[in-house]
Amino acid sequence: MFFSQVLAQRPTPLPRADEDMVSAAAAAVQALKVDFQCGDVRNPDLQRHYDMIEWVALDLSDEPLLTDDTLPDLQGQVCVCGCALSCLRPGALCC
Repeated sequence: MFFSQVLAQRPTPLPRADEDMVSAAAAAVQALKVDFQCGDVRNPDLQRHYDMIEWVALDLSDEPLLTDDTLPDLQGQVCVCGCALSCLRPGALCC
């Protein structure tokens, strides 16, 4: 089947989003934006390397607790994203 035949078979009135759907989508995108600055987060691999060097150099008995600051806050994301995305469902009440 040629592309022109596919175009000829599509429904003539294409579905369009109304103003409520557009505003709900804009609110969802705005809620999903992340305020991120790359200088705010330490490189986890490099930080792990430095912690291990310090651990060996100081001959510490307990292995250092390595934390990764780049891991997301899942509970916060579920709260924000779930509310924002639920507004996109037809007939749903927004938070």
